[in-house]
Amino acid sequence: MAQSPYQQLEQEFRRLHAFQGAASLLRWDSAVMMPRGSADVRGEQLAALDSECHALLTSPKVSRLIERAQANQAQLEDWQLANLREMRRERDHAIATPLTLITRLARATSLAEVRWLEARQENNFELFAPHLEEVVALTRDKAQVLSQSLGLAPYDSLIDGFSPAS
Repeated sequence: MAQSPYQQLEQEFRRLHAFQGAASLLRWDSAVMMPRGSADVRGEQLAALDSECHALLTSPKVSRLIERAQANQAQLEDWQLANLREMRRERDHAIATPLTLITRLARATSLAEVRWLEARQENNFELFAPHLEEVVALTRDKAQVLSQSLGLAPYDSLIDGFSPAS
């Protein structure tokens, strides 16, 4: 029996969550036990995983499956409708955010976290300050593009990624 559009969408999101889980593990390792001098490589690894997540979310296939699942929403249970809403919201955020911004933010954040640990150990904020400035600037850029796309204030557009406005 052929899978419904919603079931196919679930498959795509299982793959997405596998990538996101791997990225989470790399971020944990970076904070806990990554060897010194590995920040650049780890930033590239995280940027690659974030790029794959972005590509999956912004693919025509996922958009098509969301549209088809919405067209057949009468056949879905309440929890599936809630999942579909979240899938669409996650896709909308990805579409609104340029891939270059996502990869730059992943690299900058990874490096900033390592520099923060070094600065804290040496009690020297100046080691960390330029990396913090870059992360803040990129986060502001992300807030701006999301704000324009989602019709929310910049701060609210960032919060919407964690706690939806609607």
